[in-house]
Amino acid sequence: MHALVVMHVQLLERVFALLRERNPNLAERKRYVMPPPTLVRVGTRKTMWTNFAVIANMYVCSCHVCVCVCVYVRMCRCIVST
Repeated sequence: MHALVVMHVQLLERVFALLRERNPNLAERKRYVMPPPTLVRVGTRKTMWTNFAVIANMYVCSCHVCVCVCVYVRMCRCIVST
């Protein structure tokens, strides 16, 4: 059992060494500062997220982020592009 653990650790070290060698930009850590969501009331029952596009475009396609957020909070989406 101990030999398998050692072999596994050595394999992981080799994989990460190859990743660092072939992709040096992966070692750099970029710091992203995400602004907090800005919410405003729309009428009496609805809330609007005003800076959604700014936050969503920091990482990936905004439609992907929208789908993930809607699934997470279990809501139907109504996104108005501005």
